[in-house]
Amino acid sequence: MAEKFPRDINESIGQFQLVEADETPVSDVRTGTLRLENKTADLEVSPEMTPSIQWEQREDGSWVGHSSESEQADFTVIGTLSHSPSEVSLWRTNTTSRRTLGLAIPGQDSPGNQKMRSDWCITGAHLADPTLPFSTVYFDIANLHEWSGYSYTSEHITVKNKNGLPHTWTLDFPESEALPLKNGEGTLEFSARANAAPRSARGFRVSTNTFVKIDLEDGLSLDDLVAQYGRPLALLMTILAGKESSIRAIELRGPDNRSLAAYGKIVDREAPTSPGQLFLTRRDVSVDLVTTWLSTAVALSPVPEILASLWSGAFPFIETRSLTLATTAEALHRLLHPDARRFTTQEIDESISGLADSTMPETVKSSLHDALSSYWMEKSYPQRIEELAEPVAKAVPTCIGKLNRWKRAVSNLRVQLAHGFSDQEPEPQKILEAEALSRSLLWMLTFRLLLHSGVTATELRNAAENSERYQLDMRRWNKQWPKIFSSENT
Repeated sequence: MAEKFPRDINESIGQFQLVEADETPVSDVRTGTLRLENKTADLEVSPEMTPSIQWEQREDGSWVGHSSESEQADFTVIGTLSHSPSEVSLWRTNTTSRRTLGLAIPGQDSPGNQKMRSDWCITGAHLADPTLPFSTVYFDIANLHEWSGYSYTSEHITVKNKNGLPHTWTLDFPESEALPLKNGEGTLEFSARANAAPRSARGFRVSTNTFVKIDLEDGLSLDDLVAQYGRPLALLMTILAGKESSIRAIELRGPDNRSLAAYGKIVDREAPTSPGQLFLTRRDVSVDLVTTWLSTAVALSPVPEILASLWSGAFPFIETRSLTLATTAEALHRLLHPDARRFTTQEIDESISGLADSTMPETVKSSLHDALSSYWMEKSYPQRIEELAEPVAKAVPTCIGKLNRWKRAVSNLRVQLAHGFSDQEPEPQKILEAEALSRSLLWMLTFRLLLHSGVTATELRNAAENSERYQLDMRRWNKQWPKIFSSENT
């Protein structure tokens, strides 16, 4: 069986050329080697594709060489490989290094090589325009197979031949319904897959998987497809699993309905298929959470991105995690309640008018005037936290405990983190308390997003009761903050 790039081999020799978006050649064809290792597409050509020396002929017929005024950025390279699929397109390519051997001669290629790195490597076609719209895209995202809840598993199955005779094996894929996207621009569908290894004397191996398929009436560029669909779905899986859930593969339907594959820094081919333990799956909720989430992720950005980073362990220090969570809570409340005020406009105007007759010092009067005119009408941080947590306290009471006490503890933690911990208590104990309370806050924000996305209070409470991850964290904050979470304290 012929080796395929980059499935079986991550390096291939080929012929490459720099082109404009309209396919106009910008450089001569160069021989080079393309390497694709996990997220990185590196191209090395010789001689240079974009010469670093420009030659100018003087009036006396002599030549003078000088460095190019500027290095072209984000150019497109198309290539023809010696392996299948032979056609490849490299988008947003930039030079990383050069090596020159000897002196260049006017009118001849400069001896040496040029190394480049591309943001995107598209296999299966020569596509010169990175903004080319695609109407169909498939995403393979970690944990999505488990989320879909299909009856078959992703375990490998071996089917043996009997008595040397051909053996027929049939896989019945579950039916999938195309779900309308909330923006009305297309549909989302779960696409079942099966891969079979070459048959041997002992049989063959079959593995199953589930992709998410996006069909759009009006296509989008690859960057927009990732930003609007791929990345938000990866964020959802990360938040639900408590572990980084990467985009593992991207497939596109290109011109003439050709099947293309996209590789780049957003695609982690070596990522695990099922990291973490999903808090809930498609079977646990009545709402089409995946399609609803796409709207939530856009409307409440950057909160989903921050929570996914926290769940995946991007912040190693408890102080950083806690302060980030405290700030994110305020951001989420502002996004959900952009017009929240504790004083009316009339009350503020009357207060500002009353300052004119006040006998207080002018400096104090000026400061109060500025405060009343800007931030004083807004709700305080404790008020925002309480309003944000109320729906969660009703749905999953064990996450919040006594709301008033929990609110004060979170507000105090925010102040302590902003000004540094005091020395009134041993540092290790403060760290344990901050960690436990921060986990409660992380779960609260997660639950708040799920409620906003249509998960019911009953569904959320049932999932929390059945989640080992949540129960473990709950035991920790119950131990560190008994006055807030213990039912024995009033």
